[in-house]
Amino acid sequence: MPTNRLKPVFFSVSASAYLLQAIVWAFLVSAEQENEVMAVRKASAFIMVAFSLLALFGFVAYGTKLWFLLSRFPAESRGRGKKLKEVSLVTLLCSISFLTRAVVLVIQALWMDQLGLDVAGHPLVNFIYYTFVEILPAASVLWILRKLPPRRPRGYTPLRGEPGPSDQTQQRDGSSPEPPRQQEEQDV
Repeated sequence: MPTNRLKPVFFSVSASAYLLQAIVWAFLVSAEQENEVMAVRKASAFIMVAFSLLALFGFVAYGTKLWFLLSRFPAESRGRGKKLKEVSLVTLLCSISFLTRAVVLVIQALWMDQLGLDVAGHPLVNFIYYTFVEILPAASVLWILRKLPPRRPRGYTPLRGEPGPSDQTQQRDGSSPEPPRQQEEQDV
């Protein structure tokens, strides 16, 4: 998928996730029998599995796309190796995180009764789960990407296709305006 269409797709997927979750909550509130409640909880878990797998696919697809794009740069390019390593690590960490979440949700939905584990009632299990699936991957990504790119130097010449200072000063007819006149210093 082209990257210029990612924003609308992201918003539509997010809106559908919230809409589905609201529908699940409405069914959960209206469920009267225990078997209806269990069915709605399983449906909710599988919806979350689907969205986790969708996020996993997104990270793998766009992470590998970015990796191949960066690997085409010349080997002597400044920072190429570091960026390849960063992209690889972020893609790997996020993919493992979403895959782990999907597997745990499937196990919880299918075998919760046989395991006898109520996740909401076990703070230690909640702590371990959220530490390994949420906190550690997020902290690792922030640590890997901790250094911001440097600011552009004053005399920066943009690459092809990048907006530069001369693009901002062009007039409507395409001609460049006169450069501003320097004020002459007056002796007092």
